[in-house]
Amino acid sequence: MTKRKTVAAAAAAGMLAGTAFALSPPASARAADGVIGRAAGDPSVNIRRAPEGEIIGTAPLNKRFRTLCWTAGAGSHTGWGGTNKLWDKVADLDTGAEIGYIADVWLDTGADVTGQVPECGSRNAPDSAPVETPPPPAAPPPAPETVGTGARACVFVASVGASRLGHVGWAVRDPGSGDWLYGSTDSVGGSGFIPPGHDNGSWYRTTTSEAEVRKGFKRHDRNYDGYRCINGSVGTFPVAKAQAQFNIRAGYWVLGNNCLDHTLSILRAYGETRIPPAQMTVLPNVWIDTLLLWEPKNRP
Repeated sequence: MTKRKTVAAAAAAGMLAGTAFALSPPASARAADGVIGRAAGDPSVNIRRAPEGEIIGTAPLNKRFRTLCWTAGAGSHTGWGGTNKLWDKVADLDTGAEIGYIADVWLDTGADVTGQVPECGSRNAPDSAPVETPPPPAAPPPAPETVGTGARACVFVASVGASRLGHVGWAVRDPGSGDWLYGSTDSVGGSGFIPPGHDNGSWYRTTTSEAEVRKGFKRHDRNYDGYRCINGSVGTFPVAKAQAQFNIRAGYWVLGNNCLDHTLSILRAYGETRIPPAQMTVLPNVWIDTLLLWEPKNRP
């Protein structure tokens, strides 16, 4: 249900109960200092300097902002709140300093934003101030399992992926901070070949605990259903992250530049040598069972 549908449903409920409910107050009656909005993307939403412009930061799930006004962009976006063309200008909840713009479908203001705050640039919108690049959000304290526990690598498998031949992803831990980096290469539209430089569905994310890594893969639409891990790798975390960034531009070929090859490239960059080459078996469902010395397979 979109945010607008939510408002309509609430209005109908109010009328049935004999309660007056104003769907869209006039601009002069809307909040001059904005309404509170909550980031609705998991794990984060992008903050842009201008609608559909440069990304200047991110906000984690449930981060709260003051929503000042809205404006329409050139194209539609689909997200948590449905589909629309709107962008919401946000400010720091405590200081009021303007930060940038978040796509309206990824900001939960509790109702239709066009009925809550004025359109940006209108007579009732707040005076514009230079958009400031927000400081990076403070990292939460690491989970106990990640403190000083050293290098650790994991591989995740979706056994029903690729026509039940299997699909794999990877995860590595920073030996120093305990942070995790994880991701995969998902291909796009089931294509067997994607030239380098084109979107190959490769992605990666960071988090602070192995538990969050498992949750991330479990929630993924590839239906990951198993994983194995090993301790004591060399743990060259920055090199593994650089490889993950490279894989995004590396293209895709089902016979030699696929999810398994990209997983192996991450593990090798991380310094993990206790892995069989992809040539031993091209099937991810078989390959994961050939990992000697690795922990037994578990469910995420």
